[in-house]
Amino acid sequence: MAEAILVYPYLGDMDIIRSRPNVPLPLIQAACKLVADCRVVLLDARIEKNWREKLERELAEGPLYVALSVISGTPVASALEISRFVKKRSNVPVVWGGHHPTLCPEVTLSDPSVDVVVIGEGEETLPEMTDRYKSGRSLDGVQGIWFKKNGRVVKNAPRPPVDLDSLPPTPYHLVDTNRYVYGYRRNRYINIETSRGCHNHCSYCYHTSGKGPHHFRAMDPDQAVLRVLKAVRDCRV
Repeated sequence: MAEAILVYPYLGDMDIIRSRPNVPLPLIQAACKLVADCRVVLLDARIEKNWREKLERELAEGPLYVALSVISGTPVASALEISRFVKKRSNVPVVWGGHHPTLCPEVTLSDPSVDVVVIGEGEETLPEMTDRYKSGRSLDGVQGIWFKKNGRVVKNAPRPPVDLDSLPPTPYHLVDTNRYVYGYRRNRYINIETSRGCHNHCSYCYHTSGKGPHHFRAMDPDQAVLRVLKAVRDCRV
């Protein structure tokens, strides 16, 4: 039985132009601390053609919440479809994280199917939020989230950026990586993360929106090498 259900929505053209979709790294990485003390199931609506049936079975087991990682554009429509599907079949909270709710938390929470938004990075926010749900306590004071309470939106304080070098290994076991490894010139590839943010300051970009700690940060080179080696081992690339 899953305590937390993580769902990656359909992305649209970004999936169509690739032979295989990129691994849902935003959700996998966000769960790197959560998996230590929580039973997690990850569903990828891009490759799970019967995601509705699988999600309905998981909802019947009574999870603590369903969380989605959402970027702006086509994924918003897919995420809303998934969120409304959840609400029609259960009373569990629906949580949105990712670029879109970070940029537009008020708009995101205005939809009746969304209960909580995680603003910014989720590695430390998700475990704390999960502990509150497990114990039946309020989400008041959990840094990095806004949530609905008694018909109003509670705006908790932002959470400082995480130390990338201190994060646990990426939990690739949450997905079947064979469904994401792609080939190019007889080599096998999969996405990994070694940095966040950007040096540039494009006016249209999430990283320069002022909505979170999105300055450029990179892992220590030794840590980055360990991430590469783990991806090679775990994903058989």
